[in-house]
Amino acid sequence: ALVFAQVARAAVTFGQGAGAPVFARTDATGRFRLELRQRGPHDLRIEATGLASAQLDKVLPGVPLAVTLQKGGSIEGTVRDGNTGAPIPRVVVEAREERRSVYLPADPDAGVVRATTDENGRFRLSGLATGLHWIATRARGFNEARKGSVTTGTRVDLYLFPGSAVVGTVRDAQGQPVPGAVVLVDTLAVPFRMGGGPPPVRTDAEGRFEVPG
Repeated sequence: ALVFAQVARAAVTFGQGAGAPVFARTDATGRFRLELRQRGPHDLRIEATGLASAQLDKVLPGVPLAVTLQKGGSIEGTVRDGNTGAPIPRVVVEAREERRSVYLPADPDAGVVRATTDENGRFRLSGLATGLHWIATRARGFNEARKGSVTTGTRVDLYLFPGSAVVGTVRDAQGQPVPGAVVLVDTLAVPFRMGGGPPPVRTDAEGRFEVPG
């Protein structure tokens, strides 16, 4: 199985700031090691593609852990053009947990579950933890569509309306394109949060990026 992120926040709870999260990725055997910045209990979050995230609160450093990830639930729905009602195929839909959302600017994959709409604009987000989620989607030429407090196991319909985008290319000092660079567009009025600006994106093989909405 492809396990893509292992994240721990150096704090007793996610609601209390105590520095940036510390994160690591599991190896081929599922093992991980987190180099913590401070002592004391930590909240630990584990995410893996296709499985529900797991949350362990007030974990003490130095204690070996064995975590089992469950299959999780799903959220289904459609993405449509807000003006015409036509389904929009091949757009990415994202889900983030409201209560335990993790956002790392350096890693656009942290804390998010993704799915792509089919030819009829339908999507299915699988491997979701129980609870409430933010559901969002964006596409070229449209503003972002977003809905909060969506419960696992329910349906949601998202409508996209025409909008603009930020596009560009990232190059190094020699003028060569930089693939895989993380680009974050922050709104001036509302700094990024799940209810604010768009999430970060990665540049493609040619160093190009696009942030719609």
